[in-house]
Amino acid sequence: MKNFKTTPSAYIVYASDGGKTKALAEDFTRHCRALSLNVRLLSLNDLSEANFAKSCVIFFIGSRGNGEFPSNGEAFLDSAQFAKSDLSSMRYALFALGSRFYGKRTWAGRKLYLAFKSEQACSIMPPVFAEDEVQESYRRWASRLLSELSGSPVPDLVSEFAFMSSQGMDRRMAETDFMKGVG
Repeated sequence: MKNFKTTPSAYIVYASDGGKTKALAEDFTRHCRALSLNVRLLSLNDLSEANFAKSCVIFFIGSRGNGEFPSNGEAFLDSAQFAKSDLSSMRYALFALGSRFYGKRTWAGRKLYLAFKSEQACSIMPPVFAEDEVQESYRRWASRLLSELSGSPVPDLVSEFAFMSSQGMDRRMAETDFMKGVG
């Protein structure tokens, strides 16, 4: 495994319309930097082949509507560069969010996962498709992934999301279109 404390090739990438998925990516970035890991945060549309093909990429993918990709991820997935990329050297982890109010829920993340799997990209750990209990799923996944990336045990995270408390979550949902299926 690469030493992510010195190698500047770990990218944290998000696709989010409502902001919740982006907030998770930002939180994960803060935890990485607290461990002195050299990471860069980007929206999915800002990711280029030069960034991802031979790198470690941590994906946070929301879904909108009935499983569609958020707008800041569509251009990347539709690009010819993604379709022609050799992903066999890419190492990745995936945390996908979706609303339990829609049938296809986490389909955007699942579609990306299937593309990576078919192109033989190397998964660092199993993907998570979170629809309920997002906070707990994120906490376990992020702690395990941070341990993998840092090469040493990381205690379970206690995220400081204001919107992850029950009151804060209600407020965040009211501020975004999360209840309409936007992650």
